[in-house]
Amino acid sequence: MSRKISLIAFFISFSCYSLYSPVDLPLRQLPELAPYVFLTFAGDLMAHNVNYETPNYDEIYKDIKSIISSDDISFCNLETVLQKDKPNSTFPFFSVKPAYVEAAIKAGFDVFSIANNHSCDQGKTGVFSTIDNLMELAKTYKIAFNGAVEDKKDLFVPTEIRIKDISIGFLAVTAFLNAQDGAEYINRKYFYNSKLKKELLEQIKKNRSKYDLFILSVHAGTEYAQKPDKKKADFFKEAILAGVDIIWAHHPHVLQPYKIYIQDNRIKGIVMYSMGNLISGQTWFITPGDYKADRAPTGDSLLLGIKVRKNLQEVEILPARIYPISHYIKGRGVYIKTYRTLLDDNFKQDTKWKEYYKERYNVLLDFWNPEIEYLK
Repeated sequence: MSRKISLIAFFISFSCYSLYSPVDLPLRQLPELAPYVFLTFAGDLMAHNVNYETPNYDEIYKDIKSIISSDDISFCNLETVLQKDKPNSTFPFFSVKPAYVEAAIKAGFDVFSIANNHSCDQGKTGVFSTIDNLMELAKTYKIAFNGAVEDKKDLFVPTEIRIKDISIGFLAVTAFLNAQDGAEYINRKYFYNSKLKKELLEQIKKNRSKYDLFILSVHAGTEYAQKPDKKKADFFKEAILAGVDIIWAHHPHVLQPYKIYIQDNRIKGIVMYSMGNLISGQTWFITPGDYKADRAPTGDSLLLGIKVRKNLQEVEILPARIYPISHYIKGRGVYIKTYRTLLDDNFKQDTKWKEYYKERYNVLLDFWNPEIEYLK
């Protein structure tokens, strides 16, 4: 089937809660025939003790619920094991009860990557427990996940998501694991090795034609680095050329710039090198004067919106909007707040923290302009 993806380029408005404002350029566009599917991509859903000890899990997501519940699909990286009958456990071996993740689902998250360096934190039993608990939650909520399996024959098989007549292939992989017990049930491929990279690219090519849109979740890179390493960036470009439409990456726990590839006057692919933390406890000990501290970027992230649609045999993919977000500590809990809220004069907070968020917001502006590369 012929696949063509067209482009509307865009500029970004730098208000304190900026959204994309697409601007028409003289590039080919598809006819207005099919409805858009709106996708939202977030970062890591961590489970430090200050997170699972937050009094009301639903409150964590209250400020972003209207965003992620109003789109069609919201993605986040589940960086913890789920175990119903075991005590919660913080870093370095994460584990939480299903209620912690259920709050994220109720807020609007639909699709989870479960391939990351913490997937085997509780061994093979924990891997199977995570899968079983997500399948149990799927009986109540319409959710999907990829990255770990109970049967090895299902390794690297994408999860198919169908919505508005679009078939989406979703594959989640990790480059490494912290623990090895259960590793054989995780989509792990250390693509920094040229042989293993070739294997992964072949697996992508093998599956690509089965779907209208292909999304690859990748857990890799250097922690706390605010730019992608060259080998990761090179692999991502090769994956786009192999047919991936959207690469959604994580692991560094901080934002990295994102990139748009254009070929033949159309978007060939969108790459999010790292989406940072959606929620974590990594900023628990910082003070308002620490806006330049090494850990300050672990509190900031974006919700990146992308819209897609299919018309006849063509698929169109467009950046839609950006919502900058940050961690907000109150009492015994950590919560996600949009910068629209944090910088609102009507939002009650210590004036020193208001200044902290103003400084952090100014830093975030650097991440909103995508790098553009034109492919031959």
